[in-house]
Amino acid sequence: MSSKIRRLVDDINKIMLFKENIRNFCICSHVDHGKCVSGDSKVYVNGQWEKASVLFESFKQSPIIFSGKNETVLDVSSKGLRTISLDVSTGCILWKPITYIWRLKYDSNLIEVSLGNGRKVKVTPEHKFLVLNGNKIIEKNAKNLKKGDYIIVPNTLHVTPNDPDFISKTIPLNSKDICFEKVVSKSLMFENYVYDFSVPDTHNLVVEGFFVHNTTLADNLLVAAGLLSPNVAGKALALDYLEEEQKRGITIKTAIISLLHKIGNKSYILNLIDTPGHIDFSGKVTRALRIIDGAVVVVDALEGIMVQTEIVTEQALNECVKPVLFINKLDRLIRELKLSPKEIQKRLSSIISDFNGIIDSYAEPKFIKLWKVKPAAGSVTFGSALHRWGFTLPIAKEKGVKFSDIIQFYAQNNGFLKLSTLLPLHSAVLDMIVNHLPSPTEAQAYRIPKLWHGDLSSEIGQAMLKCDSSSPLVIVINHSYIDPLVKSVICMGRIFSGVVHVGDKVFILSKKKRNRVHQVSMFMGENRIVVDEVSTGNIVALLGLEEARPGDTVCDLSIADSMVPFELIKYVSEPVVTVAIEPLNPKGLPKMIEIMEKNLVIEDPNLKVSINKETGEYLLSGIGELHLEIAAKKIIEHGIDVSISPPIVSFRESITQKTPHPIVVKSPNHYNEMSLIVEPLEEKIVDLIINTGINGPFTEKESPKLVGDFIDKTFLDLRKILGLSATGNILLLDFENSQLLSDVKDSIVSGFLQACNSGPLCEESLRGIKILVKNLNYADVIQKRGSEIVHMVKNAIWDAIISSGPSLLEPIYKITIRLTRDFIGKVKHVLSKRRGTIHSIKEKPPVFIITGFIPVADTFNLASELRSETSGTALWQMKLDHWAFVPKNKLKNLILEIRQRKGLYPDFPETPIFLDNIE
Repeated sequence: MSSKIRRLVDDINKIMLFKENIRNFCICSHVDHGKCVSGDSKVYVNGQWEKASVLFESFKQSPIIFSGKNETVLDVSSKGLRTISLDVSTGCILWKPITYIWRLKYDSNLIEVSLGNGRKVKVTPEHKFLVLNGNKIIEKNAKNLKKGDYIIVPNTLHVTPNDPDFISKTIPLNSKDICFEKVVSKSLMFENYVYDFSVPDTHNLVVEGFFVHNTTLADNLLVAAGLLSPNVAGKALALDYLEEEQKRGITIKTAIISLLHKIGNKSYILNLIDTPGHIDFSGKVTRALRIIDGAVVVVDALEGIMVQTEIVTEQALNECVKPVLFINKLDRLIRELKLSPKEIQKRLSSIISDFNGIIDSYAEPKFIKLWKVKPAAGSVTFGSALHRWGFTLPIAKEKGVKFSDIIQFYAQNNGFLKLSTLLPLHSAVLDMIVNHLPSPTEAQAYRIPKLWHGDLSSEIGQAMLKCDSSSPLVIVINHSYIDPLVKSVICMGRIFSGVVHVGDKVFILSKKKRNRVHQVSMFMGENRIVVDEVSTGNIVALLGLEEARPGDTVCDLSIADSMVPFELIKYVSEPVVTVAIEPLNPKGLPKMIEIMEKNLVIEDPNLKVSINKETGEYLLSGIGELHLEIAAKKIIEHGIDVSISPPIVSFRESITQKTPHPIVVKSPNHYNEMSLIVEPLEEKIVDLIINTGINGPFTEKESPKLVGDFIDKTFLDLRKILGLSATGNILLLDFENSQLLSDVKDSIVSGFLQACNSGPLCEESLRGIKILVKNLNYADVIQKRGSEIVHMVKNAIWDAIISSGPSLLEPIYKITIRLTRDFIGKVKHVLSKRRGTIHSIKEKPPVFIITGFIPVADTFNLASELRSETSGTALWQMKLDHWAFVPKNKLKNLILEIRQRKGLYPDFPETPIFLDNIE
């Protein structure tokens, strides 16, 4: 560890004792990585052409800024690599250094652009080209290029890097040096990896004879957050604390980064946690929100509130996490739309109004007025992360700057550079975080009653409300992963009470396990720095808690018997898509199983691993297609070649009517007997059951407040509830002799859970069923063995379902698509043929927003079709919205298909009601 980092860690250790100087926050934004070229694209470097992939491989021994499963960044700033670049502002071609080379995994289509001179280049849809527009040069994304557009390309490359002064040599821009070539075609291609090259200042280089605009290292990493200057590669957030020459590799994929920021003479600890943008990884967002107190929501000034931004903000508000707003890319309103100051203010006011509308809809009533963002108060930052300037209205007032002044800056050559000096972005955003996001002491006073259902008047309840360091330790885990260096589980979490030290003995409540803390760490970017202790209100990483998982409550041994766990983490989506995975070499099976059950599931609780008992296949279930693609690739990265089946959808079995009369069933030995009926549950009750997180007996021991809330909302008699299932079913007692149940209750609940996990139609889980036990008679101790009762209950439930209009439920996504008017008809057609329905079409100039619903089963390869039909211009988001009955005309064939896939007998249960409902 460098002396500067050690000094920073020491300072943070001192400040963390002052809880009012801590801010735990995340960045909520939805940003396409983009701006990369294919591996076979040739880059002009040091006077010759080299393939992007070959350049990367040639310099793999260079210092690694970041190396992860999906991306690697090399520092080649000392390697003397030079490329041709165009300075649009001065009209000069320059030799510029290449400072960083990226390689990133890519799971989508590239766009191949072909010119009239025969040259072609494959780039991501967001990649910018330099295009002639009248007598001006503008930037245009590949997805927005049209046939007939004229792209600027270098005509001759007669300057060689052998000149002694080639680094600073410039070439006047004239017809000898450049020409304008017409776009003749665009087509879609696919690549596994893409490459990016960082060119300071001008941000463009020559690839395949094109001037291709790229982005700097910091652009890709933290421009979305608006916290770093693009030309400061990997600097810490607090630029006024760390020396500018201190280089650190920071990515938005880093779990946590703890940094300092100064306002006046006071220093603040800023614990930043990343949150990914794709809905398939919304589970990571949910887990991060449990341990933070505030969120900076980033919105594009041109695009406005995106679907995923609204989803994440809703999640934050549900966890009592306070949001503030950063409206980014104001430069686009000035440079692209040419808006007047009045028009800019109108657009910004609309975004703020939409954002406050989200707070109106989802915030706790007592916080709606307090948490709405107010520009005049400084809880909104306006700026351009690309050009590294930003301001709040109080800052603008102090500096005497108006929107008209900013437009004037952009009328000057490189005027944005003056703006970045006058209005440095990091100061505006970080000051907003310190001034408007709560400290742990402030936040825990209102978050603990929301997240913890124990006795708030108890000693530990008061300790957490007051964020007390002198009380027993309480930690909530939000992330676990296998550290490849120590080959053990690292758990990250928030300390809500007490101080954690190396050697502390702790208790994991859900696992009922004792553990000893072997190591205490804090994060500095991608580095985990070992420390002696971390106190309440902070984020910590622990080694030694092998069985702890996200959502677990860890406490000091002294309060293990009395401590109530925190409320379970509630996810906005659930695993509804499944693939079968098997190794190509049977010898790889044990390692594949280990990777799936340990690495994947430990790191991502939204992945589920199971075995098809009939076929022996290993099944991996996730939130969506992309979620499973990434998980499967992680297995391959561990050296196991696997075959992966096409994705399939998980269904649920349910009923359409109440059982006509009680179903009477005897146990296999005929000595025990029960009768029951089933009936459909209201969807709101189903949601309440799932939200309890209970999958088994329902007792007050689970959590008195949780049980009380559930009873209050369902109007059920606690004494009659025997059990709940995680998929939304309930088992109730509906006769008086409840004392007869005491010695068989566990067996009855076990039978109920078995039935819920595997229904009679095709062994899919049950959903939305109320099961009422009407009577129960059982024999003496010898004849009422647990297995007899379990089988009897399961058979009784199955028989009752068969008699009650059985059917299948399928998951339905809500889809929101942003597109231009030209493509509305084509998108309607795509949705229609996939059984999609349109709920609304709203105009939000310059685009339209389509909102609708589409069955998950019909979304496979939807991305490719939408890109194809809209020439890559449409943007969309999907999230699981509800479950709906499968249409009757599809039901029978679907059941047969699922039974065949699972290796079940194809015969249907032979009851008239069942056959009537599936014909």
